Amino acid sequence: MQSRSIVFGHSLVLPLLITLLFFSTLFSQEATFKSMADNGVLITESGDTILPYGVDFISMEQNNIYSWKFLNNMRQWLTDYFVNRSFVVVVSDTISSRKYYAKIFRERLVSSSDAIELIVLYGYAKVDSNIFNSYTTGLLEIQKKAIKEKNGMWRNSSKVLDKSEPKTDNVAWNNIPSTVVHKIDFPLLSISLLSFGLAYDFFVQVSDISDLIDAFHKIGIPNTGNLESEKTRKTILGVLSLFAGTVSFFSSWETIQIEGRYNEIKLRYNF
Repeated sequence: MQSRSIVFGHSLVLPLLITLLFFSTLFSQEATFKSMADNGVLITESGDTILPYGVDFISMEQNNIYSWKFLNNMRQWLTDYFVNRSFVVVVSDTISSRKYYAKIFRERLVSSSDAIELIVLYGYAKVDSNIFNSYTTGLLEIQKKAIKEKNGMWRNSSKVLDKSEPKTDNVAWNNIPSTVVHKIDFPLLSISLLSFGLAYDFFVQVSDISDLIDAFHKIGIPNTGNLESEKTRKTILGVLSLFAGTVSFFSSWETIQIEGRYNEIKLRYNF
């Protein structure tokens, strides 16, 4: 019995990679939030009410506990982050008609990042102590970091913010160093490395074809049209692979800079 081996050419890998990227974004289910009724109470453009799953937000009505400045700054940040932006919404529980608890993600090139993890990290929401599962366990680890760094609602050990206004001569509050957080999207980074590997392979093949064309010319064989076409095709594929690798590499690194002030957190994203 004869054995057969099937070899896939390098030319098939890049189209498959592009197809993967295409379908990963094509079937993403997104919802755009048009307003925020209260902190963490999000209204979609279709009129559904989404409550982030696994966490409790501080309501604006809790001004008897938290500083008005903290509440206003938190509401402004949450509005800028959520309203008029599209997110992937994964419903975890139906409360009533058109009202849901859901996990919320920011869509990226081939993956999503959990938006609620970011909110918990900045101390704008706390983990619901009545829910115990692997998801909330992960959020609790992030909350521990927020408490340790005294972010947001965790500004002091009593976990309740002082309602008084900050003193202008309070150097400790006005000189809190900024914190830079780096997040890596490993699936996207893997695709980047694969693309760079393909680019290298294509360019090596281009070099080999160029050497072969030169060798034919030296021995008096001028008809190298097929090799020239193959060289052009490999060059294009190499450039496309290099471009895909570069884009996915920089997209896989997310840098967040947190600048702390009294009852205030400023965020800067670098993608």
